[in-house]
Amino acid sequence: FIGTFLSSLTILDGKSSEVVSRLKSGWLDSLLLNWKIWVPCQLVNFRFVPQNYQVLFANMVALVWNTGLSYMANREKKENEGKTAV
Repeated sequence: FIGTFLSSLTILDGKSSEVVSRLKSGWLDSLLLNWKIWVPCQLVNFRFVPQNYQVLFANMVALVWNTGLSYMANREKKENEGKTAV
């Protein structure tokens, strides 16, 4: 999912030639964020959250995850724009 998200975002920005460099620069940070968010949250979800609220809990975590992933993707874009502007 992370690779598809970063690749699609780069292509939709009209920079298809930068897909590989974007994946190299953003993949590891995004993967680490994925592990930091989903692993603990799913442990909590399956251990402590009642079964009828587990989907709701996972959806709330997904909102945080998607916000974080979007922030990281756009942060990299702004950093790259700042380097080219100098």
